[in-house]
Amino acid sequence: MRGGTVRVAEGSVGKRCNCTGEDGRRLGMRCSKPRRADGGWSSSHGRWVYQLELPRGRDGKRRLLRRVPAEYPNTRDAAMRERDHAKALVQLAGDDEQRRDDLGALLMRTPSGQGLPSRDTVIRRLMLADPSKSTSPSANS
Repeated sequence: MRGGTVRVAEGSVGKRCNCTGEDGRRLGMRCSKPRRADGGWSSSHGRWVYQLELPRGRDGKRRLLRRVPAEYPNTRDAAMRERDHAKALVQLAGDDEQRRDDLGALLMRTPSGQGLPSRDTVIRRLMLADPSKSTSPSANS
């Protein structure tokens, strides 16, 4: 959304695995093994992951952050905590299009399984990227 308040999608948490189908392609979240017959999650198949749609880049393209959380052991709670942290980081950019783009790029460059930068690190990077912004991006938080 251009020029308006940034809404951050809720995101989702689920399990993915490296199983492949008959065509040799990964099944990912389509694999039936991460679910038990009663519908609950299997404790022995797949890894917890989260995904979050980031604000579109200045080029208008969608950006989907899909990651395995860095926290060990890999649990649903760890995936939810990291997803919520990523959502809070996105909010730091506020309505500033340049900051949203820079922040989205930063999050997309962070490898899956590696921890996301801290809130303070992101604030410093956003301020260094555009020192003409005299107010902290956390002022609206």
